[in-house]
Amino acid sequence: MSNSKNKNCFGGPQGFTLVELLVVIAVIGILVGMLFPAVQAVRGVARRSACSNNLRQITLGIHGYEASHSSFPITVDANGGSFYLELAPFIDQEYVYRRFREKLDTGNAETWQDRFTELSNVKIPLLHCPAVSKIDHNATILGLGKYTTQYYGIAGPVGNAVSSDAAETYSYDSLAPEPAGGPVSLEGVFSPNAKGKYSFKRGFEDIRDGKSNTLAFGEIAYPAERSNGDISQRAGWAFGAKYGPTGVVEKNYIAKTFNHQINEFAEGAINDPAFGSLHSSGANFSFVDGSVQFLSEKIPLDIFKMLSSIRSLEKPEEYDQY
Repeated sequence: MSNSKNKNCFGGPQGFTLVELLVVIAVIGILVGMLFPAVQAVRGVARRSACSNNLRQITLGIHGYEASHSSFPITVDANGGSFYLELAPFIDQEYVYRRFREKLDTGNAETWQDRFTELSNVKIPLLHCPAVSKIDHNATILGLGKYTTQYYGIAGPVGNAVSSDAAETYSYDSLAPEPAGGPVSLEGVFSPNAKGKYSFKRGFEDIRDGKSNTLAFGEIAYPAERSNGDISQRAGWAFGAKYGPTGVVEKNYIAKTFNHQINEFAEGAINDPAFGSLHSSGANFSFVDGSVQFLSEKIPLDIFKMLSSIRSLEKPEEYDQY
């Protein structure tokens, strides 16, 4: 005897009931909901890894420059350009370097600012963190180019830092030539000299704290509108600094002072914004030896200050515990 329950009114096999179909859809929805966070996490890891690779390539670029010139590229040249201009041939940007080195054409009255603006209108993917949106690739300071960067030279720390055992206190020199712009450190790989001028170049021999203990570059990669509602002051990547009337750096566009905890996005002025990123719970940093590490936002600020100085001979601090 045939089983009529397995056939529809036309004698064929019975299909899904509405209830069964809804159950299947619900199960698929649950599975998609479970997979989505995992996919997002994988994408986040991939972006962080790509960002780390960008920093590594930039840092290896200064190694190549140092091998050729016995020094690192200067943070700003005599006209206010950034170290990325000199570094360009070592990060596969020959066009940028050739344009930078062309003589001024007095026939069209081109100024250095015109040239830096033109160069900053060239987008260099290596200078952008993959985790930020395209709109955050743009500079926010009017007249200073179109494209910015998320990778800044370490100008060094300010104030004091106390060792974890409280046995030592280290003091760091800085200037405040334009108080509203924040302090300019004199203690980092890419800081000016004691008079606040970029009149010399540093090399490996100047890193007294050890290349593996000294930060070279760090991320400042967060949205144009900061958490306090202010607009982040971001210049085009070709701009290094703004000089005052006596030649002292007032605004440091491409090298930043370490003065705030990681990811404290509302803190700091143009010279000392908080380093940070859109990666979860920290940011990528490169050391002078070429290594790149993702450092947690929970690391005490004093440890970051010690890592960002070049010549205080601080005790190595344990930061991997964070």
